[in-house]
Amino acid sequence: MRIAVLLSVYNGEQFLEKQVKTILEQNNVNLDLFIRDDGSIDRSKQIIRLIAARDSRVHFIQGQNVGFKRSFLELLKNPSVADYDYFAFADQDDLWNANKLEVLQERISKLESEDPRIPILLYSNGRIFSDKGEGRRLYQKARNISSFIDACFRPLYGMSFLLNLPLKDILVKTEASNFDLWGHDGWTAIVASAVGKVDFIDQDLVLYRQHGDNASGLKNDYTKLSIGFIFATMRTFKRREQSWAFKLSSLAKELEISLPNKVNAKSLFLIRKLTSSNKNRLPRLQLFLSSKFTAHSTIQNLIIRLLLLKRKI
Repeated sequence: MRIAVLLSVYNGEQFLEKQVKTILEQNNVNLDLFIRDDGSIDRSKQIIRLIAARDSRVHFIQGQNVGFKRSFLELLKNPSVADYDYFAFADQDDLWNANKLEVLQERISKLESEDPRIPILLYSNGRIFSDKGEGRRLYQKARNISSFIDACFRPLYGMSFLLNLPLKDILVKTEASNFDLWGHDGWTAIVASAVGKVDFIDQDLVLYRQHGDNASGLKNDYTKLSIGFIFATMRTFKRREQSWAFKLSSLAKELEISLPNKVNAKSLFLIRKLTSSNKNRLPRLQLFLSSKFTAHSTIQNLIIRLLLLKRKI
């Protein structure tokens, strides 16, 4: 089995070499590392060339600046990675445990043995770290994605992903028109949950670096009913209601267009009900009562049902 590790770099000279070292020192896996420079203006390109000259597994791809989200999509589309079995996203400033890919590959291989054709996204836990040391876990509780709605509202982090070839082949043919809204990791999770299987390993296999120049950052992730949770919910309830208006129906239409005849039965039910819920009472009522119509928290479930009643879903 061969793994293509896809690393997008933009002005990453500060941490790049340390991250690449942890990737190339992965245990018991057959990997190649494809590094795409997204138009860096620091020493990143020189560093990548030096690394590639030392290790034949490292392949340098020079690109124009398209932003880190689309840069990962460009890597997936690159013909050089077409024949690999698995694909892992890597950020320029994190650190990987030496057994990260070994653990993920073992689990995804078992899942494929049940059905080798099913698109699979597997992701692991990790820990946040900075110059001050290690902090809390990346996912503080088990993140079992139940549907594309669930994936839509959960912060998932691409550097914890491993995806198989059937999922990769679908992703490169189904770029969302509003891809930047979801990003490479969000869109990957949404598509995987709509057409295949998403699985989670609750092991800390990556260190997610937080610093002042992160391209994307960690979102608040409250795990229990607390004073902080209550106040945060009160502050953000109205803002979420406004920002989520018509988000799910537009996503349903996007999936209907992007994935014709590919979505699973659960996703097909949700897509049909969402695309008709603002016109007819029956699908609106069916969605309101359905256990399939769920995000990952009680508060989010309340908000999406409120939007449903207001015909703003």
